[in-house]
Amino acid sequence: MNKLRFLYLILSLFLAMCFITCGKGNKKLSRDKMEDILYDMQLVDAIYQNKYDDFKDAENKKALLDGVFLKHGITQADLDSSLVWYADHPEEFLRISDSVSARLKRESLVLEKNIPAIKANKINGSLLPYYTYLTEANPYLSFDIDSIKAKDYTNMEISLKSLGISDNASAELTVRFEYTDTVVIKRQTFQDKITPKILNPNISSSIKDISGYIHINTSQMDYKILLYDIELKGTEELKKDVARPDSTQIRK
Repeated sequence: MNKLRFLYLILSLFLAMCFITCGKGNKKLSRDKMEDILYDMQLVDAIYQNKYDDFKDAENKKALLDGVFLKHGITQADLDSSLVWYADHPEEFLRISDSVSARLKRESLVLEKNIPAIKANKINGSLLPYYTYLTEANPYLSFDIDSIKAKDYTNMEISLKSLGISDNASAELTVRFEYTDTVVIKRQTFQDKITPKILNPNISSSIKDISGYIHINTSQMDYKILLYDIELKGTEELKKDVARPDSTQIRK
């Protein structure tokens, strides 16, 4: 973690030095806002490093950064101006860096605890992508678990995270559970910082099919939205978790 903090500080200071030539402005983003932005930019950098082949094109890299700006309702100029101010006040910048490092460490520990359970389930691999993009031309991600595979998932959970959904837009996760004599539809709407989570209904009859989709609800989308940490996994180890309320329809 010390190595991560060191690399993060180097990256942040490098950004500040790059932007110092953009000219000083009066606008400064608050400490909390800067922390959230730099945290997301650190996640973007991690995606670059781990998925280099997918993001080596400048257009794909820019799409991720544009998603961060859109999420926080800022522009590149807003960030430039703030980085100039924080470069002149290094003590404030170090406090922000420490906070971001602490958040990354907390989430890393949570992930490390969950990895054994995720590996044990071995469900996500071929059924859902770990991450994908939604665009205006392709605003849907659909999935279908056929009857043979669905029988193995009597206890399961679908969840994901997003980056780049604007304030005036939302996304929807819908899952359709088909049983011998009943169809149950569960639906959740979400935005960035909200993790949708749908669990299978508690119905005793045999499951025949599980299908669903993720859709962005917006009239215009001239940018890419990243969906990541898409997981379809067993829920035995998550019995203590409480799922967010969802909209449920039962058809017979």
